Amino acid sequence: MSRGKLDEAVRLHQAGQLDEAERRYRRHLREHRKDADTLYLLGALRLQRGDVGEGLGRLRQAVALTPAVPHFLETLASGAETAGTAEFALVAGRRASSIRETAALAVQRARLLFQLGRYAEAHAAFEALARAGIGGLGVRLDRSEEH
Repeated sequence: MSRGKLDEAVRLHQAGQLDEAERRYRRHLREHRKDADTLYLLGALRLQRGDVGEGLGRLRQAVALTPAVPHFLETLASGAETAGTAEFALVAGRRASSIRETAALAVQRARLLFQLGRYAEAHAAFEALARAGIGGLGVRLDRSEEH
């Protein structure tokens, strides 16, 4: 499959034509097994469809091939959080933010630290967000939970 045909698969995906987009991604991967972009796209599509297992697997493959692509890591972190693997999500999010920090990653990190019971770190992360003017998080930390 040519790059133009892959671009068409992406357009189908964006238009919500997931069945056809998935068929085209899989066809492209049969010919280009180590195409990180297509692995990422298929992983994101599988997550979108609720298949967390295959979605995370494909995203891990993409990250293994190209470990310095922030949006691959961001999507992997988001999928891992959805799967309930907060520690893995935290690690993937930290790797992504070491490349490119975003407000979304900072919020996710603070939320995951709280979920993991690491309240002092979560509190510091939420305070840093507040100092940066990122509000409306809908989270209230009770310092008494730290003990």
